[in-house]
Order: sequence, then C-alpha cells, then structure tokens
Amino acid sequence: MKPSIIPAILSGGAGTRLWPVSTDANPKQFHALAGEASLLAQTVLRVAGETDAVAFAPPIILANAAHAALVEGHLGGSAVSALVIEPAGRNTAAPAVIAAALAAEITPDALVLLLPADHLIADREAFLAALARAAAFARDRIVTFGVT
Repeated sequence: MKPSIIPAILSGGAGTRLWPVSTDANPKQFHALAGEASLLAQTVLRVAGETDAVAFAPPIILANAAHAALVEGHLGGSAVSALVIEPAGRNTAAPAVIAAALAAEITPDALVLLLPADHLIADREAFLAALARAAAFARDRIVTFGVT
C-alpha cells in the first residue's frame, strides 16, 4: 500500500538574503525565480495528487500573518487541508509541531512532509523517488533530506 503524505509547507520566512528582489513585504517564495510560477506555487504543485509510489493529501500551509493575502493569491485555487497563520515568525519548531498535530487530526496514519515554500527542485521525479524510498523508514523515524 502506498503511503499517504500530508505536506506541511512553511511559508513564513522573510527571504531577506535575496534583497532587493525579496523584501519583508514580498519574500522570495512569492517570486517566480525559476519558471512562470512562484516558488510557493511550484512547491504546492510538486506535492499534489497521487503517483505510483505515494498519495499526497492537500497540504497544510503555515504562513506569517503579514503574508496571508499573498499566500492565498499564490495558491491559485489549489486545495489545502489547512492554512495556519502565525502572528510572528518563530523559526521552524513551532510550525512543525502545529503541522504534526493538525495532520494527526486530518489523517492519523499519514506521514507528514515538512518542507519550505522557497526551494527550487528541478527534478520532481527524483524528488518523488526519494520520498518513496524514505517513506518506508519514516513510520518509525524522522527522515531528513540533504543536498551534497
């Protein structure tokens, strides 16, 4: 049976390292830096639907309150399981716990994939293959991905 995965997309960062393109008001995840869609939109599409190896539930989006309207605009009508608006950025731990708690309510036996909204992953098939391999271990462990 293929694993069910609830993506939890972190879209709270300010992206200040790409200034002047990326600003506090319009961070990098809302820019189309590679392709026609924003990095957030690309992330949502990357983890949508079902493949031969995994089935994605609609994502949980975790975002800064200052960017709520931007997030909704960049979702392009994509379904979401939840949109969590945080009043202030608190790094990764708090949104990760919130996402895990929400996912447990939505589908208790699903895996949670915590991922940033601002990464560029050009090879979706390789990404999906890595997820499929990792899913077997993720039932009993926390799995992290790295790039060499």
